[in-house]
Amino acid sequence: MIVSNEGAEVSAHRLALAHSEAVSAWLDAIRWLAALGVLLTHVQNRLLLRVSEVPDASTLHIAFAFLSGFGRQAVLTFFVLSGYLVGGGCIRSLRRQSFDPEDYAFKRLTRLTVVFVPALVVTFLINSFLIRHGDGLMDPDFRQNMLEGSGAANFVCNLVYMQTALCPTYGGNGSLWSLFNEFWYYAVAGLLACAVKFSDYRLAILGVGLLVGLTAIQIEHNLIIFFVLWAMGAGAAAWPDFKRHVPKRLAFVVYAGAFLSDRVLFREAFNADHPYLRITADYVIALTLCVFLISLRDGRSGRFFPPGRPKTHQELAAFSFSLYCLNVPFINLFATLSEKWFGIGWQENPALTPSVWISVVACIVATVVLSFAFSLVTERQMPALRRHLDRRLA
Repeated sequence: MIVSNEGAEVSAHRLALAHSEAVSAWLDAIRWLAALGVLLTHVQNRLLLRVSEVPDASTLHIAFAFLSGFGRQAVLTFFVLSGYLVGGGCIRSLRRQSFDPEDYAFKRLTRLTVVFVPALVVTFLINSFLIRHGDGLMDPDFRQNMLEGSGAANFVCNLVYMQTALCPTYGGNGSLWSLFNEFWYYAVAGLLACAVKFSDYRLAILGVGLLVGLTAIQIEHNLIIFFVLWAMGAGAAAWPDFKRHVPKRLAFVVYAGAFLSDRVLFREAFNADHPYLRITADYVIALTLCVFLISLRDGRSGRFFPPGRPKTHQELAAFSFSLYCLNVPFINLFATLSEKWFGIGWQENPALTPSVWISVVACIVATVVLSFAFSLVTERQMPALRRHLDRRLA
């Protein structure tokens, strides 16, 4: 009987481990695909004309334009995943009565800063080169955006995570806008967790007040709107498993359907004219993603892994943050150099210049490779850096 119970416990442990591996594989796959979606959006915006500006647009151009139109959905996906991993971790540690404010702050600061600060430096170096050598080669609008976002004061403003509130994103690196949201979500979540830990409602008031106040001074006023997405992710991580079995594949199909339908139904002009419907659509996508993540934890059905090797997804996700932070300056640099050397770079019409597709592929590959190289000295060094700082601060 004892042997039988031990065998059952081992089998249950192996099943739980397998499902945990499946969740991790999906989280990795979604992370790097979201980063790729942002990359494709910025490649399309810089290297190619819009399909609407090309009367005889090819099928390839239309297909690429469709695939490169998931930038917004990709960023909201990052918010949900961040809430799931970080906010969910807070809730679990509070339930175990093991929440450590210092450890939380240390890990959150290092997670962002180890990549963000070097990314600002790289953006500065690339922009300095483009300002000196890119005149007449860069697209005027993108060059003006880069120039307006430069300067020491703006660098410092971004360094303290106040971009989009007190200043624009540094050097026209538009991807950095979401790090303002992310940093302050970490801060608000930490204050709320401390309020629970120390039974001090004043900390909760401070956290909510911080969220409201920063939203009020933010240019787009979206901090609270996207915090709901972040909180949904945290809730999904803490949510108990469904009492009734929810098929994983069905949950994935619903999520993918919502994701794709959003791209088809909601165009840029429609989003501008109907902001509340746009926000509602964001929440629907987030909800379907949360249901999918909860369903993956259900041990009552077989494992469901994303296509491909889990190790491959893990390796690609390992530098997704670097790719997200630096894709804009890398694309700007590539487009300018390509314009100088080959006469093919900014805002090309593929119908007139079919060879632009070689430039597009080369730009994507170069940006991914450079981001990976950057990650080797930033993201990959995070565990070692944390151990070093932990020893120094102990």
